[in-house]
Amino acid sequence: MSQPAEAQLVELPEWARPWLSGVLPTGMEQIPSGSPHPPSQNSLLRPPNDSPSLISAPSSVSTDSEDTGILTKCPEERLVVGLSRERTVSRALKGVHIFMITVNATLGTGLYWRGGQILELGGPLAVVLSFLFIGILTWGVMQCITEMLCIWPIPGALSVYVSQFVDEELGIAVGVTYW
Repeated sequence: MSQPAEAQLVELPEWARPWLSGVLPTGMEQIPSGSPHPPSQNSLLRPPNDSPSLISAPSSVSTDSEDTGILTKCPEERLVVGLSRERTVSRALKGVHIFMITVNATLGTGLYWRGGQILELGGPLAVVLSFLFIGILTWGVMQCITEMLCIWPIPGALSVYVSQFVDEELGIAVGVTYW
């Protein structure tokens, strides 16, 4: 891969400047200008005076000496960009994550589908009342389980409660589905 004869300057976005400032080459120097000038073809490659975060290709820069803000020669330097452990995102999905995504997709689809059927049959008031009824029923069950946990705190409480107070086989089924 051959290197270009001129440096290609790329201005970094605002969010990239703080964390790239430590890895940018420091061999570039800008000559301050005395007066403003009209833009020329070479000015497209030149950074503005207030832009400190620029990346340059490893080569020497030669521009006209009449232009303001010209860059002097910079030493040839290779910039190795690699991933560090503290700047990467963990992208590992475990089995429980995939299971919860599946449950969410299944239940969410069912809610939209069933809600649409209720809306078609009974209208908007029926949808609100049906979701309100199921919500109150769920809240009541959770309050009862919380009370039982306060009175009889044991590990594996949900399946033990069902086995003790309802039926042994149903307790096994609840334990398997809860696991």
